[in-house]
Amino acid sequence: CADYPDVPYARDITHCSNTPSGKSCPISCEDGFELTSELRCWQGSWLPVACVAYCNKLPATMPNVGDLSHCAHTQEGSFCPLVCALGFQASGDLRCLQGGMWEMTSCYQAPLPSEIAVQRFSISGAGSLPRAALEHLPVGLLDWLIRLLHLAPDLMLTKMLTVSTGSVAIDNVHIELRILCGSIDCSVALHRLRWLLPQALVTAQKVRSEICSGSCGLLAEDGNCFATCLKQYRQLLIRASGPAWLTD
Repeated sequence: CADYPDVPYARDITHCSNTPSGKSCPISCEDGFELTSELRCWQGSWLPVACVAYCNKLPATMPNVGDLSHCAHTQEGSFCPLVCALGFQASGDLRCLQGGMWEMTSCYQAPLPSEIAVQRFSISGAGSLPRAALEHLPVGLLDWLIRLLHLAPDLMLTKMLTVSTGSVAIDNVHIELRILCGSIDCSVALHRLRWLLPQALVTAQKVRSEICSGSCGLLAEDGNCFATCLKQYRQLLIRASGPAWLTD
């Protein structure tokens, strides 16, 4: 490997130039970061390596939570399942933020939170969809959003706002996502919608793949479900219709 690689947050690695194939080069990260693996040259190219930060301290004391020791050493940008005390339910997973801070969710008990975070989506290219695929679109979108946002599935729902009349094909449809939340969790829901959603929607093909994966499942009876779904949804373009907002 003639040139040394660009590894953000790594200390000086210029000494790694001209490392033979199959050999590793010792490097270290800046304070607060750790190497994901050793830096190794392979057939003229550097194998992937990064300096990443972690939330090494457990979340601060929270009411009605269980054991959170499994959250220690969660990578920055990743999620950790929130475990609640008996009789309480998690509103979503905890997220490790930059600087070792936690984005907190909460443990709630019935009655459910009264506020609602709302996000609407505009989907074009739906005119050629079979009716069954069109009707299943809100469900597939919800499955993807649950995995993206790491919020409690029983607090999230989607519904089709565009109503089909007769046999007329509708090319543009609108779907609304609603998330039940309390004061703390609403701010978390809005933050995740405003930051995670735009990044995820950039790659339309990946979004369609994620929706089909959730719709078909790992144990789909039809082995061609995933391929069929991708074929049906290949023309879809999913956009967020403005920013998310709160309502009662």
